[in-house]
Amino acid sequence: MPVVSRVARAGRAALPVTLTECTTIATHDTIEPDVIVVEYELAGTVNATGERHSARFIGVLTVRDGKAVHWREYQDTAALAAVLG
Repeated sequence: MPVVSRVARAGRAALPVTLTECTTIATHDTIEPDVIVVEYELAGTVNATGERHSARFIGVLTVRDGKAVHWREYQDTAALAAVLG
């Protein structure tokens, strides 16, 4: 198994939630041709309680030569803290 897959699997296993859905809300072009902004919502189950919740995020994605080279994510940390305690 590639190293990236092992690292990603370990990272997901450490999350306090099991993610079940990702919904794109909107995508926005920017003045930079290699950059887009995406609004999305992740849904999942809190492992400790079994409760289902969702949260919205914004990602800024830079692509060069057909590959993602940078990802910056903005989270509603207050909403996440309220769900996770």
